[in-house]
Amino acid sequence: MTASSAAGERTAPPGNRAHDRHWAAEMRSTIRCTGTILGLLLLVDALADTLTPTRAALSCGLALLLLLILFPPRITAGVGWLVVRGPWAGHRVRTDRLVSPAPREGPRNAWSCGTPSAAGSSSTRVF
Repeated sequence: MTASSAAGERTAPPGNRAHDRHWAAEMRSTIRCTGTILGLLLLVDALADTLTPTRAALSCGLALLLLLILFPPRITAGVGWLVVRGPWAGHRVRTDRLVSPAPREGPRNAWSCGTPSAAGSSSTRVF
């Protein structure tokens, strides 16, 4: 049984979801790394007597940029769907509509995965 969201997409009841159990640890590691870099930048500037409000703001901006780059994606899966969310956007894949992947012929080593369309043909993406 599925519940409906406001957008009309199929979602699973809360009990039927699988979450990335390592996400919280990865996020803590990201915050630790960012905090360490920020602390070292400020410490080096303070020891060299070059710490100014402008340099402190630049160090904080650099630490924030590093936090956004290292931010781990949050992955949630349910029956027939998979969601990957990052700091800005998320992507949803309906796994119940995927056709089995198959290797493509040709000079490139690629895999194709398609979804059946309403007209009976398939929409294919190459990976």
